Amino acid sequence: MVSTSRHDGTKPALRIVQAVLLAVLIAVGGSEALAQAAAPKQKTFNSPEAAARALIEAVRADDVKGLVALFGPGSEDLVSSGDEVDDAGDRALFVKAWDEKRRLVRSGYGKRVLYIGKDDWPMPVPILKDGGRWRFQTDEGRQEILNRRVGENELGAIQTCLAIVDAQKEYATLDRDGDQLLEYAQKFESGKGGRDGLYWETAPGEPLSPLGPLVARATAEGYRNAEQMSPYHGYYFRILKGQGENAGGGAYSYI
Repeated sequence: MVSTSRHDGTKPALRIVQAVLLAVLIAVGGSEALAQAAAPKQKTFNSPEAAARALIEAVRADDVKGLVALFGPGSEDLVSSGDEVDDAGDRALFVKAWDEKRRLVRSGYGKRVLYIGKDDWPMPVPILKDGGRWRFQTDEGRQEILNRRVGENELGAIQTCLAIVDAQKEYATLDRDGDQLLEYAQKFESGKGGRDGLYWETAPGEPLSPLGPLVARATAEGYRNAEQMSPYHGYYFRILKGQGENAGGGAYSYI
């Protein structure tokens, strides 16, 4: 059985939203009152066009501080997906969509919505006129950003689980570890020189391991081996070999 744990940490149109709010983690010290007092104010502009230009300039330059200034304090839960590879891909998608097409559309009095890309993707954070100046209305887009991020990650997790099931079926067609049994793998990565997991390194010309295609795809996306665990499209995965007493049916081993 495969277990996933959501890491609320957004591909095509859905992924673009993550590019807008890049991975930024702000370390805040002291009391809450002191932290709020020290927080930088949100940047404002003479026109919505100027705000949009500042956004794309910050994204192109990977200017984290500039993006924090654009969206304002209190956006820490939105600006980081927890997945640096996804964030890098999303930034590239946003720039590509901007270069294809962009336009500002009036949405009521004193509000503009930025549409980008050939599919006219609407940015969930509108640009609002406030006291004669224009700023990004981050609070209005907050829930929509989280909804899109979670939804996209959940779809990715489903596809990953299906790929793992296919890999397990392939693994069980042969006696991989020489114990005269056809069995499913109990872990993702094989031990050094072994084939007791769904993935093992192969030489050029050799057939890929059962999980090899998924690993190859992840590598192409920019994921690399790391000493510290990191989410894959917002989720952590592991193979469960049993369940605890609080699960339906009580505690027992799947092996």
